[in-house]
Amino acid sequence: MTPMPLLPSIRSDTPPRTLVVALPALHADQAQVYATLRAQRVAVLVAGRRWGKTHLLVRVAVERALKHAAHVGYFAPTYKHLLPAWEQMTAVLTPPLATIHRTERKIDLLTGGRIECWSLDTSDTVARGRGYDLVIVDEASIVPHLRSVWEQNLLPTLAGRSGQAILAGTPKGLNDFAALAQTARHRSDWQCIRRRTADNPLLAPSDLALLRATMSERAAAQEFDAVFLTDGGAVLRNIAACVVDDDKIEQSDEPAIIGVDWGRYHDATAIIALDPVTRHVIAHERLTDMPFERQLAVLKHMWQQTGCGPVIAEANALGLPLVERLANAGLPIQALTMTAARKVQLIDALAVAIEQAMLAIPRAATWLIDELMLLTMSRSSSGVVRYHAPEGAHDDGVIALALAWSGINDAPTVLFEV
Repeated sequence: MTPMPLLPSIRSDTPPRTLVVALPALHADQAQVYATLRAQRVAVLVAGRRWGKTHLLVRVAVERALKHAAHVGYFAPTYKHLLPAWEQMTAVLTPPLATIHRTERKIDLLTGGRIECWSLDTSDTVARGRGYDLVIVDEASIVPHLRSVWEQNLLPTLAGRSGQAILAGTPKGLNDFAALAQTARHRSDWQCIRRRTADNPLLAPSDLALLRATMSERAAAQEFDAVFLTDGGAVLRNIAACVVDDDKIEQSDEPAIIGVDWGRYHDATAIIALDPVTRHVIAHERLTDMPFERQLAVLKHMWQQTGCGPVIAEANALGLPLVERLANAGLPIQALTMTAARKVQLIDALAVAIEQAMLAIPRAATWLIDELMLLTMSRSSSGVVRYHAPEGAHDDGVIALALAWSGINDAPTVLFEV
């Protein structure tokens, strides 16, 4: 745990010695929220990333278990999500004050308190028969079927103990966490508390601005401003402002940047040429069920017609030998190995460009416009974002455009020369 200034300590008088425990310190905004949490039966904490949500939850759990001999159940979607909290707890609660059962993720305290940590990836059996004075759910926004987990598994553990609960997370669409936050706003014994990343006084505004600049407006509103937005669909906004009549497409004297996403049977090969000065799509092709020799010929022709500029192509699997052939033919190829994380990075950058109407797409490129409109976002149970086309649709053109835009946007860290 990062060393922090000490708040007033807790002393547990256990003759013949006195044990001093330094609790995790809170920044000013966390301290304000902490005071509010203590008075609520159920609190839903909606917090932006880097506000310090987990740090606050650990402070609440540790203090309740120490000072009030409370039995605390600390829950998270997976053990991976539990690890930061567990490491903070075990750094504070050390022997002889505490007996740490690492296999069971349980901490027994000399004061009579106990903290039990649980993963909710097996929520059908978790905490059965347990009773808690305090239930904490960290990363609640990515707990699958959160409402049923809360009602069927967690709420019963508070029965008969006048127990309290804190459900905390960063918005991840209009899911069960959003629904529970809405419930908290309308019940007198519940409270919804919202905190933005910017409310963390320890985070420099320049650092936050840097983080926001890498995301679309929509993503930043959700991740940093703690705003609930529709999950899935509407990934790329303001597309209509980027669509222009074909006679309005302008081409400069500079060579175009070409993005290529390869396909053969199930997927198409999409080729997009983007003017680096006007930022207009000046040529586009979607090739389906076409031999690779023919695909390479079409690409070479577009390259020649648009000024013989750089070609940025996906190099996964079948793409790598095609990239090597183009490089041997003298084309200035830049190859990109596509990973799930790299795809998110590319599309986030494209989303910013489209939201700000920084590029133009000819109205005749209906296939490309449709792909942009249909692009969907989903999130795994562990919170990993994935951009993809709906079932039966394609996103080849989206990837090709994102690759071309990465050349204009100058992202050398994701590219390498063949």
